Amino acid sequence: KHIFLQFMAVIWAKSGWGRAVPFLAGGSALAYSGALVAQEAARELPEPCQVVRAHLADPAVQAELGFAAASWSMRLWHGQVDSQFARVTVPLYEVRSLFPETLPWLRLPRWRSDVHAALERRPGVGWVMLSLLEDSGKAAAEAAGPKPRKTDDILAAESGLSVSSIPEGKPSIPWPEMKLQPDELAAPAEPTSTPSSK
Repeated sequence: KHIFLQFMAVIWAKSGWGRAVPFLAGGSALAYSGALVAQEAARELPEPCQVVRAHLADPAVQAELGFAAASWSMRLWHGQVDSQFARVTVPLYEVRSLFPETLPWLRLPRWRSDVHAALERRPGVGWVMLSLLEDSGKAAAEAAGPKPRKTDDILAAESGLSVSSIPEGKPSIPWPEMKLQPDELAAPAEPTSTPSSK
């Protein structure tokens, strides 16, 4: 049996077909992945995703987002859909031309944001959108400004030092001074107990 396999391998190598194997394997993998993409494109979206797609197609929503999302963005949805409630996240891509004057046909997708939608099925109405939130990711964090400074107790816990031994170069935020009136310093009155009824 092994001699036959060795003989076939020598004939395969001598005939020149050995060089074609990577091309045949790559071509068949490309054809299979193309078939999977075509099958996914032909599949119908779940009802909650259709509601989100209709909502994103609204010109008012597109104006609020600041761009028109590519229609194929909905195919990249992920989340949880059950019979009464759905949580859907859709990454939104914008297709833009890099060189509009010279190469208008060269268009590349660019991720802009994620949309998180919560939907509920109501009797007699169908799927209703409860909330729609846009998450711009890193750009939103940068727009929020610098990170808040850490207080001495957090710096001490992170470094393993006591609060009094924090180095001088580290930021220190003084605690606000609280001024209490003498009547506020008194101990609070004990709560009155009520007899339990049987």
